[in-house]
Amino acid sequence: MAGFASDRGSSLTTSVLHEGPVSNRLSTAGQQRLACFNQAYDRIRQRPWLRLALRVESFWLALAGPLVVNEESELRDAERYFEILDQAERRERLLTPSLLDQLIAREYAGSGGGDVGGLQVMTVHKSKGLQFNQVFLPGLDRTGRTNSAPLLAWEEHSSQASTGELLLAPVRSPYRGNHPIYTYINSLEKERDRQEQLRLLYVALTRARHQVHLFAQLQIDDEGNIKTPSANSPLARLWPVLEKQFVASVSNGTDVSDNQSQLPVDQGTQWRSIAPGVGRPVLPGSLFLSDQRPVNDVAGEIEYDWAGDEARVIGLLVHRHLCRLSRLGARQWNDYLRQHGERYADQLHQYGLPETSIEFAARSVATTLQRCVEDSRGRWLLVGGDSNQSEYALTRWQQGVMRRFVIDRTFIDQQGVRWIVDYKTGYRAGGDVEGFLDQEQQRYQDQLQGYAELFRALEARPVKLGLYFPRMGGWREWTPA
Repeated sequence: MAGFASDRGSSLTTSVLHEGPVSNRLSTAGQQRLACFNQAYDRIRQRPWLRLALRVESFWLALAGPLVVNEESELRDAERYFEILDQAERRERLLTPSLLDQLIAREYAGSGGGDVGGLQVMTVHKSKGLQFNQVFLPGLDRTGRTNSAPLLAWEEHSSQASTGELLLAPVRSPYRGNHPIYTYINSLEKERDRQEQLRLLYVALTRARHQVHLFAQLQIDDEGNIKTPSANSPLARLWPVLEKQFVASVSNGTDVSDNQSQLPVDQGTQWRSIAPGVGRPVLPGSLFLSDQRPVNDVAGEIEYDWAGDEARVIGLLVHRHLCRLSRLGARQWNDYLRQHGERYADQLHQYGLPETSIEFAARSVATTLQRCVEDSRGRWLLVGGDSNQSEYALTRWQQGVMRRFVIDRTFIDQQGVRWIVDYKTGYRAGGDVEGFLDQEQQRYQDQLQGYAELFRALEARPVKLGLYFPRMGGWREWTPA
């Protein structure tokens, strides 16, 4: 980090990387690793315009850092480190390694995520989000306080025909016993308690990095058989898995833990090495399903350049960055594109695009975004007006089903008109461009009409609809019916 933060690199880094006497004392494998380190280090240092956090993360990825982590939580720790570094760089005028150490120590102070020497006692609720090397769960055979039978029992219920129905059971009679409705409502409450107990058990068992120790005390009948734990106890939820081990332990006269293989409590520092030159693994091909949407009869007459999974992923990434650009001032757009341009390939990897398509797709994303900020229509859409929203999610009860809609861009202009705009990353590679745009308007007219009806249910103002094609600067607008 010190090497990236300075203009010329630290003297220690420069010495290790480039002085012959140092590298000559290394083994052959060590020299190969140093050469890979050198290559990645020099390549990242040639991009001084990138933020420090991005350069450090890129360097870590180039050295195949994710391949040497042992657990998923360590990947999350790495992501959080890069976030802290980025936030510190934005706040601090002079970011030093010692200051960064202080920020990291403050972030993880008392989190329970590190190797704390003492024992921490807490409820399962308080342990959510934390991680420990060893977790001890005592008293799993015990039952909580049972709910006393209430005088009244009721259940709220929602259906397609009503949003607030109330099922009320008759008052219990000391002479006739419980009414069937009362019994039914009580069974629902018991099932909720059982599901909550399962959820808490899941939280408790997944707090451990290495080992979970379960403690329970069970009763044995006169014949020497283990009695089934109480149905209200946490152990009852685990009993289908643990019963055989408990029965075997009683038969052998041993403790249950004697039958289980134990991980060592303290394994010390573990070192993992990778072969020299190993980089990011090659991802398998796309797993996207084929497009099943019906298309217009005339669509078969034109060969569209964006058909297929590749275009779908390009569209997802373009929408993601257009949303972010709309939240920035116009003066920040070029800086944003310059800083994030190097990450398009990695982001396309995350979407599952095959390696053979990455280079072309990254260029397409960069071209589309750059043309958008250079186009007067694109700039107008990104700036917007009042009530700006991007990737605006709305839900509506429609034809007996709750439907969710995501609107690419919407705002109110100076004339008080509500604009609803859908971005389209497809383009016409020559030929009848106007005819292509007309067909696209016809294709998506019903979809945008539905968006207009959503806003008409929310507000009383004129509405305009638009389709914008940032890669080709194409535009269609119309007034909904």
